[in-house]
Amino acid sequence: MGRLRRLGIGALAALCCACAHSNYTVQRDGGARLSEFHRIGVLPLKDPKGQGDPIAQGIQDGLQKLLFEPPDVAALKRLAVEYKLEPNSGMRLEAVETIRDQASADAIILGVMAPDWSAASLVIAEMEMGQPVMRVVVTPRDPKKKAFTSAGEVAQEAVRALASLR
Repeated sequence: MGRLRRLGIGALAALCCACAHSNYTVQRDGGARLSEFHRIGVLPLKDPKGQGDPIAQGIQDGLQKLLFEPPDVAALKRLAVEYKLEPNSGMRLEAVETIRDQASADAIILGVMAPDWSAASLVIAEMEMGQPVMRVVVTPRDPKKKAFTSAGEVAQEAVRALASLR
């Protein structure tokens, strides 16, 4: 009986480990938490397949379900083009102030898709000084999949990762 119990416990542990596969990595720049922000805007991701807008919209919708308010998205997109915001470049203080004032954003999410869609890299920047506070890399949830297959799948996994940062 003891051997059977050990086998059952071992199988349960293996099942839990398989289900607990984490498909994202997080790097925090400081001690910020997503819950510190009320209005989070998502800019279209840089994407060679041209799916940056639907991915961003899916993430924005997911954040709303997590009770984050959207900023003025039209103003945010306009200002992102005007100030040439990029995921891996700094923001001028003028851009930060303008985004905070005109788009009412506390934080923004910028991102880029890997060319083969194997990962999405997101940067969350606060709108006090324009500094990145978190970086998240998301991969497909199924470890057997090499790449995402749809914008909806990318958004869903990104929101799942962001929900863990609250």
